[in-house]
Amino acid sequence: MLIRFANLQWRALLIKYIQKSLRLFLILLSSSLFLNPSIHAQDVFEIDYSSASASKRTDDHSFPTLDLIEKYKGEEKKGVLYLNAEQRESYRVYFCKELLCDQKEQPLNPEHLGPKSLIKPFSNTDQQKQTNLQRGLAIYVMNAKGEIWLSFDSKDHYFHHSTLLAGQPIAAAGEMIIFQGKLYAINNQSGHYQPPPIVLKRVLSVLENKGVSIKGVLVKKYGADF
Repeated sequence: MLIRFANLQWRALLIKYIQKSLRLFLILLSSSLFLNPSIHAQDVFEIDYSSASASKRTDDHSFPTLDLIEKYKGEEKKGVLYLNAEQRESYRVYFCKELLCDQKEQPLNPEHLGPKSLIKPFSNTDQQKQTNLQRGLAIYVMNAKGEIWLSFDSKDHYFHHSTLLAGQPIAAAGEMIIFQGKLYAINNQSGHYQPPPIVLKRVLSVLENKGVSIKGVLVKKYGADF
């Protein structure tokens, strides 16, 4: 009887030890995924629509903003294009039905049909010879009011996220995959602002408020929120 009781106690202690060890392992694993950009950059997940959706439809937004990374300040003096207010208007995103449109209410990137099957967004392996339009790849920024600008014309050392708002603070920045006005994928990749993944939910909530369907949109996040 005593031996059986001792065995039960030993088993209970062993189970507790295993549970604590497993929790510690999961914590360490989670930390490594969030702190190691090369691993976390490969993390692709479907958005939680309920958490992305705003509680009510409204055009009144006041999002917190991020400044341009210090090392990029003054880049306009080194050849990087900064748009003025008038130039910027041609890059503003408008919304027509469920599509992303230009100021003439024409769907963005209308000439390319987009993926015929499962897309591989933000992948350079098989798409290096294609233009950004052919890939559907656009860079975007959003300000504190929820206004969005984007461009398919990004170019190293000349046209960056900072170009669109002339280096001003942003509420979100990253890349989108767009074909014929339909949003297929989005991320928060921007070296000039380095926004955390939380900005993706801000952008998606704005898009949904504007009538854009976010169901099925593939989301790829870079970095960690904290």
